[in-house]
Amino acid sequence: MQLERLDYFVAVAEELHFGRAAARLHLSQPALSQQIKRLESDLGVTLCVRSAHGVELTPAGAVLADSARDLLTRYALLRSDVRAVADGSGGTLRLALTRSDGEGMARSLLTALTDRYPEMTVEAESGWTAWNLASLDAGDIDAAIVRTPLGRADLEQATLGTSEIVAVLPSSHPLARHRRLQRGDLLASPVIFWPRRQAPAAYDSVISDLFGAAADSVRIAHEPDGESILAAVAAGRGIGLLDRGRTTRRRGLVTRRFTGTPPHLGVALAWKSGRRSPALRRLVELVDAGDEEGDEDDVEDDDEARGGERGDRDRPPVGELAHDRPHPRQPHERNHRKGDPEAEDDLAEHERPRRVDADRENREGREHRHRPLPHDRHIDAQEALHDRGPRIGSDRRGGEP
Repeated sequence: MQLERLDYFVAVAEELHFGRAAARLHLSQPALSQQIKRLESDLGVTLCVRSAHGVELTPAGAVLADSARDLLTRYALLRSDVRAVADGSGGTLRLALTRSDGEGMARSLLTALTDRYPEMTVEAESGWTAWNLASLDAGDIDAAIVRTPLGRADLEQATLGTSEIVAVLPSSHPLARHRRLQRGDLLASPVIFWPRRQAPAAYDSVISDLFGAAADSVRIAHEPDGESILAAVAAGRGIGLLDRGRTTRRRGLVTRRFTGTPPHLGVALAWKSGRRSPALRRLVELVDAGDEEGDEDDVEDDDEARGGERGDRDRPPVGELAHDRPHPRQPHERNHRKGDPEAEDDLAEHERPRRVDADRENREGREHRHRPLPHDRHIDAQEALHDRGPRIGSDRRGGEP
C-alpha cells in the first residue's frame, strides 16, 4: 500500500465527490478513480460507493479514512524531523559545559542556539575540563566547553572568549594597597589555585605565565572550586587565583589585577576532529558569527587592559620596597573607568574625605580651604584610604575548570 494512494483516498473521503477531490489533487477524475480502485485491490475491500448524490464511505472506508489522516500527519512530521537532523536545525546535541565559565559564555551561546533552532534538543551536563574531554573521547558527548589551552592535536576547537586571571587577597594584606600586582609579588606568599588534574594544560599556562622559572619554588595549595578558594583566602591561608568574571564583592577580600599583559585562560568549544554532526555544525556557525561581531569589542578591551597600570608598572616587588613608599596619585590623576569596580571604589574612597574636609573648613571660616596636611600625615591618610579597596563576593557560583 502506497502512502500516495492513502492521500488520494483521504481527499475523496473529505470531499465525498470524485470531481472535487480530483481538482484538489490536481489530477484528472479518471486517474483518481483508477488509484482508488488499486487501493481497494491492495486491501481486498470496498472503500466507497458512488451514488447520484456523490460518494458514500463503507464502514471499512470510514475506518481507513480516520486512521489514514493520523498516519499521513505523522509521516509529514517524521519527514520534517529527518530533514532537520540532516541540515542541523533539529535533532539532539549532547554537550558538556565547564563549571568555571564565570562569564556565562556557554549559557549565552546555548540560548542563542535554541532561540534560532527551537526544534533542536540540547542535552547538557557539567564538569571540569579533564572530565569533559574524557566524555568526548568515549563518544558520550558531541562537544565540550573547556578551558584552554588544551594541548590536544586530535581536537578541533572554536574559541568563545578569554577570561583574565586575577589575585584575590584579604583587604588587610600588605599587597592590597597596590592597584596592580607584579608577578614577583606572589613569590613570598602561598598561592591558592584549583588542582592541576582538572585542566592540566590550562593550569600549567597560568603558573608558567605568573612565575616562569620560579614556579617550582612557589607554595601552591589547591581547592576544588571558586567558592573554596575564596573561603581559603578569607581564612588567611594565602592569595587566591580566580577568573575575574567570578569575583564580585565580599567583605574583607579584594581583587587585584596584574601589571603588563595579565594572564588569561580561554573558554572554547571542542570536538573530535572529523566528528562534526549537523547540529554541532550549527553551533559552530553561531560561534564563528559571534567572533566576527566581537572584533571591534576586542580593540576596546585591549585599551582598557592597558589602562590603570601607571603607578605600579615600575614598582619593585613588595619584598624590595623602600621604607618610604611613593606618594599615591591624587583622585584627579587616576584613570577612572565607568563600569570598573576597582576604579569606581578607589575614586569614591578618595573623594569622600575631600568633601568632608571642605565642609569642616566652611564651618570654621578658614581663609585657605585647601591647606595641605604635613607630608607624613598626608601619606598615612592616603595609605589608610587605599587599604580600603574593592571587595569581592560569592554570589556567583564557583566551580572547577
